[in-house]
Amino acid sequence: WAKPTAGKSFPSNVKKLYDLPDYANRLLQVPLVDAPVTALQSNGLLSEDGEGVVRDPLDRRSEFALRRAHEATAMNIKASVASSIVARATVAWIKRLIPMLPDSNKRVISGLDRILKAVSFNADASLDAMIFASRALACAVTARRNLWLRAWPADLKAKSIVQSFPFQDPGGDQEQKK
Repeated sequence: WAKPTAGKSFPSNVKKLYDLPDYANRLLQVPLVDAPVTALQSNGLLSEDGEGVVRDPLDRRSEFALRRAHEATAMNIKASVASSIVARATVAWIKRLIPMLPDSNKRVISGLDRILKAVSFNADASLDAMIFASRALACAVTARRNLWLRAWPADLKAKSIVQSFPFQDPGGDQEQKK
């Protein structure tokens, strides 16, 4: 916490632990610039590489912080997905195990029922955490778009119109809603 803006990346073992299929990893990457903002490239808002032109030093720091927030939230989503999958598998295993026990083991069956409820709660909570993190990811994308539009020399009405467009991946592979 001494240097919250320090560029610390996630250890490779953590990235491997929570790795998802390629299509899911692509969805969670920090987007360069979305289609409505890319259309403004001729007006000098964007550089050749697709990165936003952010001239103000504080805006550059904000851009960096938003990218880091996006990456951290994406890792949160990956961890939540992994946790939910493991919890749901555990629920399935416990459900298979309970009928195998003799009826005379009522205390064990009762204990497994309690564990089943706790693991089910964990599965649902981790899924909820993923949904909440997804919302945070959408907010970060929106904030980055606003930061890019801030550098665009246009009136407030034009910026508001572009800001209200739904987010689209520049490759056109997927469309995400805010």
